[in-house]
Amino acid sequence: MAGTTTDAHATNAHASNPAGVDTNDPDFWGWNHTFGKGARIGGFVVAIVLLLMTIGNHHGRVEDLWLALIAAIMLGALAYDASKRRKAWRK
Repeated sequence: MAGTTTDAHATNAHASNPAGVDTNDPDFWGWNHTFGKGARIGGFVVAIVLLLMTIGNHHGRVEDLWLALIAAIMLGALAYDASKRRKAWRK
């Protein structure tokens, strides 16, 4: 009976990792790629739409501040991404 449990354990270990992938590899756990040109264009479009939403019939300026802040954060992230892509070849 002791040999049976060892065989069952080996079968379960093989079933959980059938391809033999090293789970200590960082590529296995995370997204390590860029989103592409479409996502960057979409980010600029959304930031512009957020800024256009400040034009309206609301009386308070709190909404305008939040919209401008979120648009500025998005544009800052896009600028950071652009500088990172431009300097990637220098590594």
